Parts: sequence; C-alpha cells; structure tokens
Amino acid sequence: MKTILVLTDLSKNAGHAAESAAWLAEQLHAGLVLWHCYPKIPVMPGYAGGAMIARAMVGPVEGEEALHHALVELEDYITGTDGKYKPQLRAQYCEGSL
Repeated sequence: MKTILVLTDLSKNAGHAAESAAWLAEQLHAGLVLWHCYPKIPVMPGYAGGAMIARAMVGPVEGEEALHHALVELEDYITGTDGKYKPQLRAQYCEGSL
C-alpha cells in the first residue's frame, strides 16, 4: 500500500494542504500519515529559567491535542467527499526533527 506523508505545522494553510493530500490519496488509493514535530529545547541543567522557557512554547500536550483536532477535521473532510475510496489515516507526533 502506498502512503502519503503530510507534514503539518498545524496552521490553517497546512490544513488546506492536508485536504489536497487527502484528495490525492483518494485518487491513488493510498493511505495518509499526518506528521508533526515539536522543537527540542536544550536546557542547561544549571539554568533556573529553563523550565519557564520550555513552558512558554507550545508543549507536547497542547501540540498533541492540536494534531488530534487536525486529524478529526481531515477525517470529516474525507467523510464528506463522494469518492469511493477512503484513505486510511494515521497521525505521528514527535520531538525533534523528521
């Protein structure tokens, strides 16, 4: 089975790109993997403000919830199309880079 990797930054434009990828997956009879990575923030152990900096950015919990929301929206989009093939969706969320 073919799989299309859809990289997302969870923005509105990325949602449109994911919908285009879903349309392409329907045409190619392929699956979709929605992938988002959050930045790894190196913090020196002796720096007392490191934890505050890490919390100021979107953390893993909020990002995972946003990715789940994007996945649900994409599932709704696919369900609303009248195509015969419905691609299988998966989500991948990790720290660091691709």
